[in-house]
Amino acid sequence: MTNYFIATNFTKTIQAAQSVSGAASGVITVGSTTGWATGDLALVSGVGGATGVNGLVYLTVSSGTTFTLKDIGTGATKAFGGSYTSGGTVTHIGYQTAALTLDNTVFTAANPNFVLFPEVTALSNGTSAANFRIHVSDTGDAFVADIQPGPAFFGYGYMAAASNGIVVPSLEDQAYTQADWPSARLGNANNALRANVFLSTATGAAPTAGTTITFSLSIQSLP
Repeated sequence: MTNYFIATNFTKTIQAAQSVSGAASGVITVGSTTGWATGDLALVSGVGGATGVNGLVYLTVSSGTTFTLKDIGTGATKAFGGSYTSGGTVTHIGYQTAALTLDNTVFTAANPNFVLFPEVTALSNGTSAANFRIHVSDTGDAFVADIQPGPAFFGYGYMAAASNGIVVPSLEDQAYTQADWPSARLGNANNALRANVFLSTATGAAPTAGTTITFSLSIQSLP
């Protein structure tokens, strides 16, 4: 059976939070977008006036100083809900992988059962432990619209030397049937899966800049 990789040895490093200095037409202005990438997940907070942009968002890097904010649930550009007045912070908390098409050319509607194979090979914030959560989502198209939440894997640890290791209480291969994830549409035309990777400190706070994770996630159909 073939393994289909949603992510392969993908490394993501958390960037320093950015202060918002302006916002208009779905785009916010910050000091610098260097080191950020389209697909990054962020928490926007404290924006005055255009309060609709506050919350969890998917970022598109528009320029060296601007982000376009996308709704993580629909993929639509965030509505501002007013005119920007002042303030705001963009805090980097994770990454959303590109969608992998796993439709009726890979799975069949009659047998959408599968096994997920997660692997984390590096995790560190440079000094101490960090938490991670890898959340798999089913997307009815190739972007993020029409998301159905699915399995999640989580763990914590510190892997900066051979003597350190990651504690992964749920990071193991897991098999799923249609009954386990009834909203999944594997076997349907144009369906896709992606991974949402969230990082935090050991106490659950927003991750510190420099926190890094390297992970892989693959899926295999069951006979």
